[in-house]
Amino acid sequence: MIKLSNMSDGALLNLRMRIGDEVRKRKLFNGDPKARRNLRWQFQIHRCGAKRSGTGFELTFEQWLSIWKKSGKLHLRGRGRGRYVMGRNNDSGPYAVGNVKIITHRQNIREYHARRR
Repeated sequence: MIKLSNMSDGALLNLRMRIGDEVRKRKLFNGDPKARRNLRWQFQIHRCGAKRSGTGFELTFEQWLSIWKKSGKLHLRGRGRGRYVMGRNNDSGPYAVGNVKIITHRQNIREYHARRR
């Protein structure tokens, strides 16, 4: 049993994030209809963002979801510390099967800045 009163604020926040990630993982991988609707919404946002930036997007929802599930990082998807994003190989070409990879948000930013130099 963990005594929450003895934990620092940072440790408590970390624990809450891990518990939230586990709950999210169970919902996503057990086919919760509400979680699937949310994923479809996230797919639409991703596709619209790519269009807005002039980047091609050739993935269907099922392909997009399959890539995320195969990575095992679907429940950790998002921006920010410790989260994962779908990046393109060499940050070029469209979002398409064979041209994407699941990497940390931080790694994606590093690759972007490395290209800009």
